[in-house]
Amino acid sequence: MPALPLDALRQLVPQAWQGRPHQISVEAIYGALSAHEEGDFSQSGWLGRLLLRDDRIAACLDTRINALLSYREEVEGAEIDDDAEEEMVRDAAREWWPKVATESARRALEYDKCLYGVGFAEVIYSRSARLWTPVAIKPWDVDSFRWSDWDDCYVVQTQDGQQKVKHGDGRWIVYEPYGARSWRSGFLLSLADKWLMRQWTWRDWARFTEKLGQGVFVASVPANASDVAKGKYLAQVQRIGSNGAVIVPKGDTAGTSYGLDLVTTNGTGFQNFEQFTTALNVTIAVRILGQNLTTEAQGGSYAAANVQDRVRGDLLQWDAQCESTALHT
Repeated sequence: MPALPLDALRQLVPQAWQGRPHQISVEAIYGALSAHEEGDFSQSGWLGRLLLRDDRIAACLDTRINALLSYREEVEGAEIDDDAEEEMVRDAAREWWPKVATESARRALEYDKCLYGVGFAEVIYSRSARLWTPVAIKPWDVDSFRWSDWDDCYVVQTQDGQQKVKHGDGRWIVYEPYGARSWRSGFLLSLADKWLMRQWTWRDWARFTEKLGQGVFVASVPANASDVAKGKYLAQVQRIGSNGAVIVPKGDTAGTSYGLDLVTTNGTGFQNFEQFTTALNVTIAVRILGQNLTTEAQGGSYAAANVQDRVRGDLLQWDAQCESTALHT
């Protein structure tokens, strides 16, 4: 699904959002996306966290990341001439590695990689006079980072001032799965407008249901009824609850009788919301997972499932290779 033009997208955002925390407006969102494309991530963090409030986006990301983390890690030994020493190093690494690259740290890096196209983490060391030993990987929020063309590297703003960030320098892990300018391939750029459209589709659907889903009572009264009688009858109708009842006086003729009818809508307007939501769901799933088996493969077809699984398996292999390369180097 193509991105929505700015003028059309602006219509989706009500004025009630103007001036709220993070200044959530179409202009603010497009400003954050434009800055992100240029390598300035100062506004990317809050926008990414907004996307994670959406159940569909969060569920698809969880599915992709959980699938990767469920893979069994294998630690390979370095190429050392002494086989006994190689085995000793490998066994030590197998015990030490899970304590450093914890699941929570890997998960945080994967979220940033998916959403922003880049992730950052600091390697924490235990230091002694003879040895520096890595003891933890500490992910950083992307908000503090930006790309500097002048320095040809990322820079981070800390309490001690601005510092250069380079992958493999011993301190920083820079997770760039897409290579140079990796941040331009993050899901943030292609899903931000879909996130907005989903929020307001649900909002409009809820209003539609509230307004038309329960029907409307139409009360009729005799033309010559007094204002007091009309008022009492209207009050009875207004007090009708889910199990309510009302007395409807009947006269000798229709013109002297009270009446009460429930008018409901039998249109198909709700289908517009349903179809649009389904289209957005498909777009989000295909972008994150590379497939949308639950929606697109009808009838439980084994052939369809087999094809979809191959696409998903390809993505998982790519994720595993990217993570291995980033953490290994």
